[in-house]
Amino acid sequence: MKKIITSIFILMFYLGCSLSQKDVLFANASDEQIIEWGKQYVVHSIEDSLKEGESYKIMEWILAEKRTSIPVDVWQMDNTYKKDSISGCVKLLDTRGIFDELTFIGNGDSAFVAFAVAYTIDEKNGNSSFLEKVFTLDKNGKVLDCSDYLSPSQKRKQIEENFNRALEQMGPILIQTVKEGAAMAGKDTSNVTSITINGKTYSE
Repeated sequence: MKKIITSIFILMFYLGCSLSQKDVLFANASDEQIIEWGKQYVVHSIEDSLKEGESYKIMEWILAEKRTSIPVDVWQMDNTYKKDSISGCVKLLDTRGIFDELTFIGNGDSAFVAFAVAYTIDEKNGNSSFLEKVFTLDKNGKVLDCSDYLSPSQKRKQIEENFNRALEQMGPILIQTVKEGAAMAGKDTSNVTSITINGKTYSE
């Protein structure tokens, strides 16, 4: 019995050490190691999605990015600058020369890396389909999101369009906020009926 208990503790210690070593290795992993690590999980996800009789072939690893924060200096009203950061990404792989450090192609708050991949799926009836997808992974290799591929420029345009739509819906609120701020500064706001942001005018 004592030998069994001792063996269990040895096994637990060994597993614990193995996990710790893996965590340390991953924390210091090179870009090449992260790429290979991520590719494995993407391939597993593709394989798990196949139906009976289907097969696949990777045609191109288009883009791989690691999410990060980019330090910036933000101007303040007192003419000073405050240290801050904005969301961005680091290039791991880029076969088409389309990388944009300010536009992360993945999705999800827990995103760690994103891989854009082109591949074919062959069905058992002879039909074949060509797909371009973006797989977003967290630090554990879990696929958080799989969506149709958008290039960084396309994704940036999509974000801008969504932002502009949100501004249009918030137009009256923005105008009211501007009026309140101007009134607090002692300025007349009776003639303020619209505001212009980035060349677009929003009215009450």
